[in-house]
Formats: sequence, structure tokens, C-alpha cells
Amino acid sequence: MEGVGTVAVGLTTHEQVLVDYDPDIAEPEQILGTLRDLSALAARHDVARHHREPPR
Repeated sequence: MEGVGTVAVGLTTHEQVLVDYDPDIAEPEQILGTLRDLSALAARHDVARHHREPPR
């Protein structure tokens, strides 16, 4: 995303995200929207993968 330098996600909690961004280019609302979209995409991918894997 233009204006965003780095993003760090707390993988154990999934509740903390640190974003380094240029406020002259990227707005916090845009960043949050993108993070929500990515989270939903990842959840759909995980569900699809779960349904394709054979039981263990």
C-alpha cells in the first residue's frame, strides 16, 4: 500500500498491529480497511484449505 513502510503483526494474539506509515500519503482509515480485507481473505483461505485437507 502506498505510504506504508512496515507492518508488524502479533501472530500469537492477532490483536496487535504496528504500522509505520506516512500520514501525508496514507490515512489510518485506509490502512484499517486494507487490514480488514486481508484478514477476511486469510480467513477464507484457511477455511478453504481446511475443507481440502484429509482428516488426520
